[in-house]
Amino acid sequence: AISTSELLELLREQYGDDYTVEELKTINKEFWKQIAVVLAVYLASIISMLFLMTYLYEDTAKELNVYETLGATRGQVVWIMTSVQLVLLVTFSVLAQLAHWVLYEPLFAKLAWNERVTYTFADYAVISGVTVLLVLAFVVLFLAFRTRGSVIEAKRRVI
Repeated sequence: AISTSELLELLREQYGDDYTVEELKTINKEFWKQIAVVLAVYLASIISMLFLMTYLYEDTAKELNVYETLGATRGQVVWIMTSVQLVLLVTFSVLAQLAHWVLYEPLFAKLAWNERVTYTFADYAVISGVTVLLVLAFVVLFLAFRTRGSVIEAKRRVI
């Protein structure tokens, strides 16, 4: 455990002599506001990604029905669609992380409340991995929902 005086000394080293304990309350309030904004943007981006994936599914629904009509199992059809979407998702995730890495110093560091934050490859990997897993879970659930019933029922939904 660290004492209060040691914590204050560490904070002074990090933020300078003008840092006071009263400012911690203000920083804490701002931190939670920024977390709320980040979560809202994150959820909005996941929802927009799900709309894109819904469009991609509906765009290839006839093709998937042909696969099922020719004897592919539902698991194979779900695997085909999930693998296509996984490739797209990983590609966009890597491109977004690269854009953040390239634009961090000139743009994002100036928007952050603390410009001293640095990101490592592991940070980017965790963010991409969590995003891919979350969206992939939604995709699998969505596809399981959309491919239920018989091939004829699926064909009727597409027409």
